[in-house]
Amino acid sequence: MLRTKLQKLLSVGCILPFVTLGQKTEMETDRPSESFTPSVVLKNHFQVEAGFRKEHDKGEQTDRYFYPSALLKYGLVKRMEFTVLIEEEADYELKPEKHLTKRGLEPVKVGLKYNLLDEKGILPKTSLVVRGDIPTFASPDFKGDFVAPLFRLVMESSITKKLSVIYNVGEEWEDDDVHGRFFYSFSPQLEITGKLKVFAEAFGHVSKQQKPENTIDAGFLYQVLPNLQFDIFAGLGTSKKAPDNFVEMGVSFRLPK
Repeated sequence: MLRTKLQKLLSVGCILPFVTLGQKTEMETDRPSESFTPSVVLKNHFQVEAGFRKEHDKGEQTDRYFYPSALLKYGLVKRMEFTVLIEEEADYELKPEKHLTKRGLEPVKVGLKYNLLDEKGILPKTSLVVRGDIPTFASPDFKGDFVAPLFRLVMESSITKKLSVIYNVGEEWEDDDVHGRFFYSFSPQLEITGKLKVFAEAFGHVSKQQKPENTIDAGFLYQVLPNLQFDIFAGLGTSKKAPDNFVEMGVSFRLPK
């Protein structure tokens, strides 16, 4: 029922941007890469970044689906946005035949992004992201044991007018593991035209308690309107713990104040 309501909401939302053609400032999104952008939503604006993802793990013979994954953003002040991440997940085992093992709502994640610095010379544009899971706001299959926090510094440096690099570092916790994991990402992004961008990325998690989880991916985004964007990307795991492959596509839109 909840999944159906979310899908209907996103379907309606995809139509709404067409009635807001007057917006001139292009939006920035955390999609489609795993690297967050340091940009924040304009004050009093509402932004939705939604995606549909499939992950495959050959070793464990499993498929995971996220449909949808919706990041909701609201610009509180000039340099700060409030975020809510809602993800519906379905897990399947592939042996002896494909069958559902878990399905439901992941713990809802709420947080803030604050823009600390604008780019100046060699200093990158920098923001701080703070986020936490709410374990009670989840389906029984995915309820966590505690509030799992995330802290991340997100930075962007311009190499040329068309080429920039986004990179993130931070510490993240899972809702079933009290030990934090160091997160890193590095993502060159190239503007092909005024509307089309491509990117490549390396990212991963490292901790003393678990084997490293390293991944590479690449994709593109197409900004149809200043407030409407489509994207698609795919990736491969480069370590045993990471999923062998994944693919995701999404849409982002922004509503005016």
